[in-house]
Amino acid sequence: MPLSNIDNLYAGRGLRNQGSPQDSGAIAKTSSPATESVTVPANADGTQPIVDHGTVCLAITSPNASAVMAGADIYASDGAHTEYLGTFPPTIGAVAGQGGTWEMEVFSSLVNITNIVTLSVALTTTGNNNVTMEIRFNYGV
Repeated sequence: MPLSNIDNLYAGRGLRNQGSPQDSGAIAKTSSPATESVTVPANADGTQPIVDHGTVCLAITSPNASAVMAGADIYASDGAHTEYLGTFPPTIGAVAGQGGTWEMEVFSSLVNITNIVTLSVALTTTGNNNVTMEIRFNYGV
């Protein structure tokens, strides 16, 4: 189910909004690993907001009957360096042909990077790799 459907069905009870959600939209993937990214937009004055935490939502829809999620790694980048933030483990999606929506709080120490400018999720699947994935990064500044 796309994240927008969950927003509509569970308004006020579903995915949290910390003020500035960035959504990739649903995108079909045919290879593994498949990476999708969202970018934190610049402020009106052209400066980049300082973002060090937020909520990552991953939705997998329309999986092939033999597609199995083997894990999804979350990375942040400031444009010069990349930092690993966590993993959606395979146990939450390790059923062939079954999609789902998962959410995880992520934090950057801002030691390896100066700011979260781009957030990426690298989805690994086994079996058939035809899935549709969507990510959303909700963050507050």
